[in-house]
Amino acid sequence: MLKWLFCILILFPSIANAWDKTDKILFSSFIAFETIDCIQTREILDNPKFFEHNNIINSLGKKGIIPYFMVCSIGTYLIADNLKPSHRKIFLSMMNMIEINSVHHNYVIGVKLKF
Repeated sequence: MLKWLFCILILFPSIANAWDKTDKILFSSFIAFETIDCIQTREILDNPKFFEHNNIINSLGKKGIIPYFMVCSIGTYLIADNLKPSHRKIFLSMMNMIEINSVHHNYVIGVKLKF
């Protein structure tokens, strides 16, 4: 499945305008928070005192965490890349807010980062 998503990335170049500095910063921060969320999710699945609320991740198990987050990141990129610049900033800002909320919630309930 990841091979197909990679092929889509290569075969369908952007139909929107090039990314400016703000777009790149927004996407980079999204990837950073997505990575933290991925690490926290692994901790949640390893620790019985926590419960993962995402049913997709629960069904995939620990081995499916990284592919799940990769697909989410690639999907976010593909959507953002095909939006008008003004819409791209709104979309990436919203995706950042979602990830920041997830990371913050995990932090508040006591999930630690383990590398």
